Amino acid sequence: IDLFGNGSQQFQSVLESWNAVGVYFPSLGATISADEDSLDFLAELGLGADTLNVVITNFGAATLVISNIVLENDFFSLIESPDLPIDLEFSEKLVLSVRFAPETPGVTVSEIVISSNDTSNTNLPIKLNGRAFEIVGAEEDIIYTVSGTLFDISEEGATDSIGVSGFAALNGLAIRGIDNQLYSTVAASSGTDIVRVNSANGDAHFKTNVVFSSLSTIAFAADDSIFAVFTLNKGLYRININDGVFKFIGSTGIVDVVAIALDSNRDLYIVNENSDLYKVNVGTAQAELIGNVGFADIVDLAFDDTDKLLAIAGKGDEISSLISIITETGIGKFLYSTGQKRLTGIAIRGVIVTKITDGVNKTIPREFALKQNFPNPFNPETTLEFSLPQQARVTLTVYNLLGKQVTKLLSNVEYQPGTFRVRWDAKNYYGLDLATGVYIYRLKAVTSKGVTKTFTKKMILVK
Repeated sequence: IDLFGNGSQQFQSVLESWNAVGVYFPSLGATISADEDSLDFLAELGLGADTLNVVITNFGAATLVISNIVLENDFFSLIESPDLPIDLEFSEKLVLSVRFAPETPGVTVSEIVISSNDTSNTNLPIKLNGRAFEIVGAEEDIIYTVSGTLFDISEEGATDSIGVSGFAALNGLAIRGIDNQLYSTVAASSGTDIVRVNSANGDAHFKTNVVFSSLSTIAFAADDSIFAVFTLNKGLYRININDGVFKFIGSTGIVDVVAIALDSNRDLYIVNENSDLYKVNVGTAQAELIGNVGFADIVDLAFDDTDKLLAIAGKGDEISSLISIITETGIGKFLYSTGQKRLTGIAIRGVIVTKITDGVNKTIPREFALKQNFPNPFNPETTLEFSLPQQARVTLTVYNLLGKQVTKLLSNVEYQPGTFRVRWDAKNYYGLDLATGVYIYRLKAVTSKGVTKTFTKKMILVK
């Protein structure tokens, strides 16, 4: 005798208990069920398709008759289409393998609809989410830099956003020689993930995982392996790009490595947190101190095809700077401000010629000076020029007329004597465009003897 109806609390309690241990109470009619209500595909163009399974089960006492299966997009297909109609008795299963083979990058949303004699669910839809990507290699004669977004840097120092990576932050940037693809690293819950970055749109995709959780930036060798330094034990390692397997070469003895780069002669150059430049033998890991770069907060290094060494410097709220480094002495020279904050990597393919360097003219100025910006008024960007008759650390700050600091273009950056230019794109600390108005720019230069020189000028932004 059925003391409780199917909708009673007691009956539902029994069903929940059965379900918890994998026992199911069948309905009397045919009942279709799928183990997934949606499938998420990911495929790289040119490297095959992605295939996922969905399992269809009959949870009814009556025979389930599947009469039709419809796919509504040509990018999706069934690997093996069953002969229809197909009968499933209670608890019998049908496995459908769905293949996603896109022809263009982007997102494709569709569904697979399964028709049956289940009167309460005649047409069961399963959502199909397909994402296709491609990895376009680095273009020649371009400087790439990265944070959570990929940028390129022009010869004049302007940065243009290519696209977001999909990660909060990427660490370092390197170019793989065999296909010119960009690689970076991402902190993972376990170890460090090595990712590939699409130079066309900036999106980044997982390649392999390395067990080290404190991995510095990476550099590619000619044999397609990766060199990396593990910060905690100062060890130099060679990593297989395909599976993350690593080989210990030796201890560099360098404390707090922050950036590495490999030149065409297979000499590895390393900078630590103190901005000391080292030359390292990749066969023995033996390190030779070259000198101090003279710039704080260097985050990454890169060689161009002529073995010119460039670096990104600047952390936190400081505007990142691009500098060049003489490998024979370790001395760094300011090239220009990038206009961006929290940049973490740099990579170069080809030969880089920078138009704005420490050599606006090579004559040593007779006095400290801050010149009027040009053009003025300006929109959307302008150039600030200053002169130093001797070595000094320079801070260049922009304020509004209320005296509120809106951005800092240079922060305690060391310069040799010369005349220098810095571009400003009329954006504040947060990368937001500023309104029309009068702004004040202030130069503070502190010499090696502690003498401070300060200059202030006004400029007009007109939109």
